[in-house]
Amino acid sequence: MGQGYLLSEIERLAGIYYKDFPQEHEVPPPEILITGIREQSDIFKARFADAVFRLRKEKQVSLLIEKYHHALVLLLDDFLESRAKVTDVEGYTATYVILNGLLLFIENRFSAYLNQDTELAPRYISLSQKDWYERLQPLKEYFEHSPARVLFEFVSESLLRFINAKRHRHLPLRALLYRKELLSEIELLRTSEKITHHRNALHEVLVYMNYNSNGYLEFYSREVATGANEMSRLEDRAAFLERRYRKLERLYCNTSIGLHPDKENIKSMMRGWLQGQLEQILNKKTDIVMPYGKAHKGITLPSPPRAFPKILCTFSGNHLGILLRGADQAGLIRAPSLSAVFKAIIPFVSTPNAQDLSPDSVRSKSYLFDEKDREDTIIMLERLIEKIRHL
Repeated sequence: MGQGYLLSEIERLAGIYYKDFPQEHEVPPPEILITGIREQSDIFKARFADAVFRLRKEKQVSLLIEKYHHALVLLLDDFLESRAKVTDVEGYTATYVILNGLLLFIENRFSAYLNQDTELAPRYISLSQKDWYERLQPLKEYFEHSPARVLFEFVSESLLRFINAKRHRHLPLRALLYRKELLSEIELLRTSEKITHHRNALHEVLVYMNYNSNGYLEFYSREVATGANEMSRLEDRAAFLERRYRKLERLYCNTSIGLHPDKENIKSMMRGWLQGQLEQILNKKTDIVMPYGKAHKGITLPSPPRAFPKILCTFSGNHLGILLRGADQAGLIRAPSLSAVFKAIIPFVSTPNAQDLSPDSVRSKSYLFDEKDREDTIIMLERLIEKIRHL
């Protein structure tokens, strides 16, 4: 069966959005155009799968898959570049979803045949960065009032650092596919009731995805240590650790993938920390469960600091982030880094809507604010200037 180039009809239909055609060229109505692209998408999937399974040599399969993966990356890149001149936003968005679905179809079904160590072209990385940023926004709103909010902020901060990086040197395809799958798994929580009834749902996703960073292990261990140390008796602390250990053992960790492929898998890292702490408690070598990091450095936990009332800011965390970032860039305050500024100040302030603010979350908002936040902050500063003039 001579199939020819399988994307030709899809490229022709999608090109209506960004190619300059003569005025006499007849453009189909939006509904017909979307229906046509959707039908051609289904045809492509069937023909592409058939073409793959007809090949006998693995090298031929890899070349075919990489050819169409690369073609879809270029098509999506050209398509996104046309956004500014599009008038049919609804149709454009629907077409983007279909085209991105084709790319995901290849990456999800045939990723084993893609060269995972291939260095990615800048346009492919940029394409993913745009897509992830847009997908993170509704997730931030969803997790805002979730028991998993703080953990989500920790993970999203890592994704935002990747998104905001202006340049990624020698980034392999494996790293991008991993983050794509991670984001897709987190998005699935939005369609499940699990997150409202089971605060560990996001932990389950991260263990499944083998999110094997030291930062995540420290986050997990601090959460467990806090819960254990609330118990007054050593026996209760040991029982608490045993329950968390049994719960961890029931979780599945996909060790064929990982945030850091060359590192130990996250389940083994968690298991090792729990076993070590349980042994320390049972042998009465310590009466406090140590979070990862402190436990490995032999540092004892400090006694709880005296509680001081927080300063209430009558403006939002977004405004506070803009103020601190602006003050840092203007040289009005000095610290080793902007992150140090937020960590030194944010724990001691609150807003009308939040008693406890996350330094990392406020810092990320200082980069991801909208125009209204900027204008509101300027108005607030103008009021301050006026007050200073009349002191």
